[in-house]
Amino acid sequence: MSEHDAREHILICLAAGDRKIGDGAVNFAIEATNRNSIQGRFKFSVAVASGIRGYAQMRNTCVKEFLESPCSRLWFVDDDVIPPLDKRLCGNKDGVFQLLDVDADIAIAPYPFVGNFSPVYMHYEDPNTMEKMKQGEGEGPVLDVTGVGMGCTIIKRRVLEDRRMWYPTSYKGVENPPKIHDQTGETGALPPVFRFQFKPDGRALQGEDFDFCIRAKRLGYSIKFHSGLVCGHLKYVDILWARQLIESQLGQAKFNEVREALHVR
Repeated sequence: MSEHDAREHILICLAAGDRKIGDGAVNFAIEATNRNSIQGRFKFSVAVASGIRGYAQMRNTCVKEFLESPCSRLWFVDDDVIPPLDKRLCGNKDGVFQLLDVDADIAIAPYPFVGNFSPVYMHYEDPNTMEKMKQGEGEGPVLDVTGVGMGCTIIKRRVLEDRRMWYPTSYKGVENPPKIHDQTGETGALPPVFRFQFKPDGRALQGEDFDFCIRAKRLGYSIKFHSGLVCGHLKYVDILWARQLIESQLGQAKFNEVREALHVR
């Protein structure tokens, strides 16, 4: 690859947290890096965030890696998400790579959650008060929304560089009485862009992904959801079906080689 390569550089972060990397995310990374050897508008690098407890800390680690890179956009792909690579499942143009063509600061390929048969998003008439929930806005498959799970999400650099999106490293915990925590020395602490939100009694209030989206929306950043690029989700899809689909796309020999190299089980 030439040092004068004019292609836009995308950093893919496989986000495994404290778990193993799923086969679907591995297959996506292989497809992306294979594209570096052919002409196109984009080139891809891959980073892996694993062995980190908690998705907020894991995402912060990815953000730090991204901001230290020359890349223009960060693409999160979580360990339990299966981006649609089979073009028959999402039109005839590049599968999930169509997400790169969505004109938004934050572009999201959705996926179903446990107990839901269709992808879930949230959209409010007023993102500041989070009142009057309504349908996403837009024509065709791309909708303007307030927030959604970020297991397959592309974020522009300007959003992550915006210091208004960063939390202070010191924060009040949910203990009784509350303690002041300093994240400075914690893995995944800097920059502290993502934080899981808790109620005063210690119960979950909202995840780090929707919290990030709502704060970005309030600052005027655009968030769009591509309803035609629905990902599989291992909390939802049949595991055997997902494995067979991935092996058929990748080939048995290559599939086994990659799983062994990345210690995927």
